[in-house]
Amino acid sequence: MPRRSYVRRSSATTSPWAIDKLAHAYGWPNGLAGGGLIAIGELGGGARMSDLDQFCKMIGMPLPTIVDHSVNGGSNSGDLTDPASGEVALDIQAAAASYWVATDKPAEIHVYYAPNANGSIEAVTAQAAEDNMDVLSWSWGANEALTGRASCLSMEMAAANALRSAGMVTLAASGDNGSRDINPNTHVDNPASCPHVIACGGTKKTSTIFSTSTETAWSEGGGGFSVIFGMPQWMSGAPHGGRMVPDLATDADPATGVKIVLDGRVNVFGGTSFCSPFMAGLIAACGKKRGLLTPDGIGPLLWANHTAFADITKGSNGKFRAKVGPDACTGLGVPDGGKLAVLLTKHI
Repeated sequence: MPRRSYVRRSSATTSPWAIDKLAHAYGWPNGLAGGGLIAIGELGGGARMSDLDQFCKMIGMPLPTIVDHSVNGGSNSGDLTDPASGEVALDIQAAAASYWVATDKPAEIHVYYAPNANGSIEAVTAQAAEDNMDVLSWSWGANEALTGRASCLSMEMAAANALRSAGMVTLAASGDNGSRDINPNTHVDNPASCPHVIACGGTKKTSTIFSTSTETAWSEGGGGFSVIFGMPQWMSGAPHGGRMVPDLATDADPATGVKIVLDGRVNVFGGTSFCSPFMAGLIAACGKKRGLLTPDGIGPLLWANHTAFADITKGSNGKFRAKVGPDACTGLGVPDGGKLAVLLTKHI
């Protein structure tokens, strides 16, 4: 089953976010040691260094190191007319800016290109772990009903093996089609639904200060309960059901999107595709092998520390409403970057 990316081009007339400014608005720390290697999985599209160079100059950031990898015959197409190339640009620029804000250093990002075919997500995950990556971001997926039970279980095994072999944290976007996810019934997306993956959802953020008073659940953010994976015991406070998605959220609504550079032009994009690489940048800034902080990865650590997040209590994604405490719209809420960094910089 081919996967789709979760990036959306914006036609918003409101002022979009510069990614570094959004990181500051979420309380990103400064001066972290860094050192984590960032992997990004792509199922099509391509990128050009000229776009990244223009983006770096736009926000005053040093140029990160970018390394391309081919998996199962995939490659950086360099074709910026391919819709998937917007995904690639957003992923790289979001991760790089997030890491830089938290460290004052350029990131090292490895981009894994694979065909959009069955087994590609698992193959990239395994290859990134073998290459000793510290965090892997996926902005691609499909709902569990279309992915199929066997493929979902295979991806969960890949994420768990990557954690145990390399201490690699895997993150994935929760989707951009609300609780229904283009089906008559509610569905969550895979790989976000895997228990060993940190599921990244979406909000609409309009305030430049760290306040949830004006931040709401994004109406199109993916979320709900897995029908394949049971709820892990460590998801304390989550509503009853299968594995709940998402674990956390950041701004994703295209109406309050972020500015990136694609084909030499500044574009505004949104989608939960932003949340995953944005969070990957912060995790990599906290050091290497953060997945080894607990036997089951950082998921249990996040769920044991609700106060590292600001609860979102307004809005819905269709069937599920944001409420006090964890919910199937925004999970634990949006990150308090400083508090989250304290958790993730613990010694292993």
